[in-house]
Amino acid sequence: MKKILLTFYLVAFATIVSAQGNYEKQMLENIGKMKTATTVQDFTDLRYNFASLAGNGNSNWQPYYYTALNCLKESQALVKEGKADAALDGPVTGLKYLLPVTKQQQNNVEFVALLGMLHSQRAILKNSDKDRQIAAEHLVSALKLDANNPRAALLKAELKYHTPEEKGGSRTEGVELYKEALKKFKTYKPKMKTDPDWGIEIAQHYASFNETALTLLTK
Repeated sequence: MKKILLTFYLVAFATIVSAQGNYEKQMLENIGKMKTATTVQDFTDLRYNFASLAGNGNSNWQPYYYTALNCLKESQALVKEGKADAALDGPVTGLKYLLPVTKQQQNNVEFVALLGMLHSQRAILKNSDKDRQIAAEHLVSALKLDANNPRAALLKAELKYHTPEEKGGSRTEGVELYKEALKKFKTYKPKMKTDPDWGIEIAQHYASFNETALTLLTK
């Protein structure tokens, strides 16, 4: 009987280890694909890839996080294609994907910053003061958790840059905040291979804007 139980436990342990190894492999593969993704379809595919890892009762926050992140990136890609109406589905769906683990992640700066970015995207698309306010609240929380987190800094820059001037926004000040975020990206090092490590390309893009470029954008 003892031998049977020992064999059972060994098989169960081996199964768990194998599943964990396969999970991490798939996570890293999909995170790697994000670095070269550019099209709406790229981000849609990645959204479903991560969503499949978030299912089956997985309590790890990262699959949910990356699913929602790709919803956001899908939305941003649609905006670039001039499809603002279709882009609204991204942040709405992204927020829904985060719901299962939101309560447990209120002290996770990466998670809170992404919540802010999703609401910020909704604010941009709908010119929604409510979403802008929620995004600002998430920003305050994220900065309290870690003032040096680059994605919290990115959210701060995004809110300043994309908020209309009559409501406290400023593209000039926003560019300076993107420059500050870029500095944080250059010193940031993720603790785990699957930890969020994205956004520097966004900071680089906006930090490169000069007064001439900003003048042309406002015309």
